[in-house]
Amino acid sequence: MNFKPITIADKEIFDDYLSKFQPTGSEMTFTNMFTWRNSKKHEWTEIDNHLIISFSKNNKRMFYPPVGKNPSVIIEKIFSEFPETEFHRVPKEIATQLEKKFTVTETRGQWDYVYKTKDMVELTGKKLRAKRNFINRFEKNDPESGICKDETNIAQKLAIQEKWCLIKDCDKNPELKSEDEAIREALTNYKELGLSSIIISIGDEPVAFAIGEKLNENTFVEHFEKSDSSYEGIFQYVFKEFARSIPERFEFLNREQDLDIPGLKKAKESYGPIKMIEKYKITNLD
Repeated sequence: MNFKPITIADKEIFDDYLSKFQPTGSEMTFTNMFTWRNSKKHEWTEIDNHLIISFSKNNKRMFYPPVGKNPSVIIEKIFSEFPETEFHRVPKEIATQLEKKFTVTETRGQWDYVYKTKDMVELTGKKLRAKRNFINRFEKNDPESGICKDETNIAQKLAIQEKWCLIKDCDKNPELKSEDEAIREALTNYKELGLSSIIISIGDEPVAFAIGEKLNENTFVEHFEKSDSSYEGIFQYVFKEFARSIPERFEFLNREQDLDIPGLKKAKESYGPIKMIEKYKITNLD
């Protein structure tokens, strides 16, 4: 197999596959594969009219689910060449087809949280009262929310990210450092990637942003969200404003995974997802 590094010029090829075989998992976007390409060592090739994307961990090549008409057939073909490899983030429907031939393992930390977009805008009901209360407290700061349709606010978003990383000491945390690089790649290539975003300001100070894009015909995905945590209620406010900025045709909002982080899991569950996108790992083990 002739694997190639991912470049911005490959977007048209990826988009063609992903428009024909629309993904449900949040990682299956060109933006994700491109912005994380260095830290995850993403590479790609094509096999029998399927898009194949690999990543490396501990110098071992592993794979995302193939994108095409018969992904389970291609998985078997790749195992025949790389018997010790692994497939990650595999949707349930593909994993079910292969569970009698290979070892299928649930990876709960990679499951995506999906919400009704309208519900995240309106936040009605007793269960979401606390969210409304936090938002009310934040609104006392007279914030301004702007929808970013072009690259106008890139510098402000970078300033928010730099401040966040300074507080979190990203340079000493490999995962945060990789995320920082991915966010910078997204902002630097904002127009080419076709991203959407919002920015929140208090006076002249930018304090939060969120970035996302179309995942499939009825679902939008939020890739990145950063806020100045010194403001009470800012997390709830920026998420609501991001949901409000999404075009009406997108009924659902995918907010990605919790990565088995207890605090993140609790926060995402508290919004009452209407469904989870289940994902599995597939290995060629007895």
